[in-house]
Amino acid sequence: MQIYGECQRENYILRAMIHKPEGISSKVPAVIMFHGFTGNRMEGGIFTEISKELEENGIASVRFDFAGSGESDGKFEDMCLQSEIEDGKTILDFVKSLDFIDSRRIGLLGYSLGGLIASLLAPQRQSDIKAMCLCSPGFSLYDDIVNKKAIIEISLEDIDKYGYMDIRGNKVGRGFIDDIRNLNISDSISTYKNNVLIIHGKSDTIVPYEYSIKYAQDYEKVKVHIIENASHGYETIGQREELRNVIKLFFQQQLSCE
Repeated sequence: MQIYGECQRENYILRAMIHKPEGISSKVPAVIMFHGFTGNRMEGGIFTEISKELEENGIASVRFDFAGSGESDGKFEDMCLQSEIEDGKTILDFVKSLDFIDSRRIGLLGYSLGGLIASLLAPQRQSDIKAMCLCSPGFSLYDDIVNKKAIIEISLEDIDKYGYMDIRGNKVGRGFIDDIRNLNISDSISTYKNNVLIIHGKSDTIVPYEYSIKYAQDYEKVKVHIIENASHGYETIGQREELRNVIKLFFQQQLSCE
């Protein structure tokens, strides 16, 4: 069953789709999904497919649009790491308040930039997040911006000239760039002590898989699953099936009743 949901952070309404397993009288575990840069709660259909798979296996999910993305309020140019972390916390509290959710069994699934956001949020709300799956997490962003001075091969020059960058028709503001310039990924993510699964495509050219290998070392309890020949978007049926199956099995194991 799919249910529309919304919650408010400051002056913004965050809009979400909730997948609730039917025919279960007890409270169920849930997975909160963080979409990627310029993405939305469907994430090209990948999040929708994963939500349906989880629902069929007794796990609820909540996939939402960050402020300024999809159908949520706000302007994309105001988006930055900290704003998306705060959005994520608001959604987490919203999910905990749902009467059919077991608040002791909540997991995070973050894709691309959403994976970086999940990794930064999780240590701050460790007692609320039992397990976390990072799919092609945007761990390359610091290197891209500080050393390569580009995002997706688009130069940062326009930030100094206009105060924003034009990426895929979206205004990327200075706050996003400054947040990343001030980021120490290892220090920020390493205090999360619960189980982590990192999934990455070996042929990803947007965020090369080597970044996941590097930052996996900062976690105590981590497994890395590499999908051969997969790009950043997991563009074949076989790759998406493997992605869904690995995610489903991870959350079945991690969010099961103790």
